[in-house]
Amino acid sequence: MRAYHPLIGAYHARVESPRIRPATAGDADEIARLRWEFSLEERQPTEPHEGFMRRMASELRRYLASGRWAIWVADDPDVARRLIATAFLQRIDKVPRPYPRPAAWGYITNVYVDAAWRDHGIGRAVMDVAIAAARSEGLDTLLLWPSKRAIPFYERAGFAPATGAMEMPLDES
Repeated sequence: MRAYHPLIGAYHARVESPRIRPATAGDADEIARLRWEFSLEERQPTEPHEGFMRRMASELRRYLASGRWAIWVADDPDVARRLIATAFLQRIDKVPRPYPRPAAWGYITNVYVDAAWRDHGIGRAVMDVAIAAARSEGLDTLLLWPSKRAIPFYERAGFAPATGAMEMPLDES
């Protein structure tokens, strides 16, 4: 029996095939593999593959244990224990105010679908699960930083450009 996760709750969306489900610590190596593939699409990694895989799998286990992250995965219906998609939702608590307000917002990241499975609705399915969980949890806003290529995908899911946020990148590399 799976324990209740505060961000995932009962939202286990199903698509005909593949199955979308909450990630477990046992998925860390496969999620790390997908993250590596995602990174290769953006630019050439500078960290060696094996070191990244170990570090990412360790971080994923920490994220999942924290209760502050919810991660969904889509299982490959053709290959056992192989994942083909991910979506991450991080709960960010707000500083309390002296009047009623939602206590947190959500950060969506690492929505990724294996190239061979794109254009089958899988990315939208994992995104819908994350959005439903955020609503169920009472988060007041979802925020993400899309790549240029992904902007139409997120717009179709209901996201719009935000004008109220500011950012200051601290990493100069």
